[in-house]
Amino acid sequence: MPVPNRVLRNKLIGSQWSHLTPRMCERHFYVVRWVDATEKPPLHIEMEAVLTKRRYILPYTDLTDAVEWAYGWR
Repeated sequence: MPVPNRVLRNKLIGSQWSHLTPRMCERHFYVVRWVDATEKPPLHIEMEAVLTKRRYILPYTDLTDAVEWAYGWR
């Protein structure tokens, strides 16, 4: 079992991530913003695919899954 990724909430915006099982030619992403920042604390982030510019909303805790995500571009 891989060690979970460490996600630092205060440094998450602008960080780069690689999806280890690419879908639709999308492997590299970066975090654009917190979604619904009025929540305390915000729980969802918006990520943008580098190649296609598609945007996705997901819980920031999904990034801790080391089987699916890796920090940086690999």
